[in-house]
Amino acid sequence: MKRSVNGMVTGTSWGKRITLILIALVASGVLVSPVMAGERYISGTPYISATIYGANEFYPGTVVNLPVNIQNSGLIQYVFSQPTLLTPADLPNTAKLMTVELGPGDAPVTVLSDPQMAGDLKGSANLLVNFKVRTDPDASAGTYSLPLRVHYTYLAHADQYGQDVLQYFYETKDVTLGIPFKIKPEIIIEVISAEPEEVNVGIGGDSFISR
Repeated sequence: MKRSVNGMVTGTSWGKRITLILIALVASGVLVSPVMAGERYISGTPYISATIYGANEFYPGTVVNLPVNIQNSGLIQYVFSQPTLLTPADLPNTAKLMTVELGPGDAPVTVLSDPQMAGDLKGSANLLVNFKVRTDPDASAGTYSLPLRVHYTYLAHADQYGQDVLQYFYETKDVTLGIPFKIKPEIIIEVISAEPEEVNVGIGGDSFISR
C-alpha cells in the first residue's frame, strides 16, 4: 500500500477504500434509491351506463343475441401526493367484481341467459356482456325498456397506519339501468276468401281476393 510522507493513505488507495465501502453499504441495504411519492385519492367513484351494441330492433317470435355495452365514466377529481404516503392497489373509480343481470321488465320477451360475471371495469373503460333473448310470437310493435341490474364493489377509502400499512374499506352498490328495446311491426299476408271468375279446367283465369 502506498503512503505519503506523513503516513496518510495515498489518493489511489483512498479511492479504492471508498469504492469498497459503497459496495458494502449497497449490499447491506443502507443505500437505496430515492423514494417515490405516494398518492391518496380524495374523491371519485364508478359511474355506470349501458346501451345495446348495434341494432336494437327485432321481430316477434325470434331468438336474438343481445350484446350490451357497459361503460364506466367515473372520474377521480382530486389526488393528494406526498413521499410518506402509500398508493392503494385499487382506484376508487374502478367497479370491481361486477355482476350484470338482464330482466324482461314489461317487454314481451323472455331472457334466456343467467346473470353474467363481468369482472372489474376501470374508469373510462367499457366492456361487452352478451345475453340471449326470445321475443314473444304475438309481441306488439313498440319500444320497451329492459332493466339491467348491475352489482359491483368499489374502494370507498383507504387508511394508512405508519409507513407500510394500508387498510382498505370497500362498499357495494346496486344500480338498475333501462335498456331501450324495440320490436318491429311484422306484416302477415293472409287470404280470407277467394272468388274465382271464369276459371276453366286446364286454363288460366282471374280471381278476386277479398279480406
